[in-house]
Parts: sequence; structure tokens; C-alpha cells
Amino acid sequence: IRDEAGREIYRCKIEFNPEYYGMDAKAVVRKLQEGDVAIFTRDYQANLGSIAVDPRPLKSVGELDLIYDRLAEIQKSANGGK
Repeated sequence: IRDEAGREIYRCKIEFNPEYYGMDAKAVVRKLQEGDVAIFTRDYQANLGSIAVDPRPLKSVGELDLIYDRLAEIQKSANGGK
């Protein structure tokens, strides 16, 4: 998504369906911050069901993989390993 203020900044928006994910976006934000590596997101719209990841501070594609893997781990644990 493009920056809300109209700047030439793009972020990855992630929307959460609580029925599929096993928790709402606010709970996911807390879980991301509690990991061995704390992951901080733009969570201004978490109450509406979405968060955003700003790629600018990331140093490598591997850090994107870390975020993806952590999200998958959170979803899997919330749904009893499924």
C-alpha cells in the first residue's frame, strides 16, 4: 500500500481474518513483539483488522522471511498446529 500521507513510501499491508487466523490483528501484533526477535509493525489499523510492514529498515530478504515465518508460526499455534 502507499503511504497514507501520499509520500513515495510503500508498505506491505496484512489483513487478518480472525476465524482463519485464530486471533485478531491486535493479538498478532502482541505475539510478533513477544518473539525471540521482536517484530514491530505499523499497527494503526489493527482495530480494523490489518497491520503494515515497512520494508525500509529491513537489511535483507532474509528479514522478510523471518517476518513471514513468525506470522506462520503464530497462526499455526493459534489453530492447534494446523
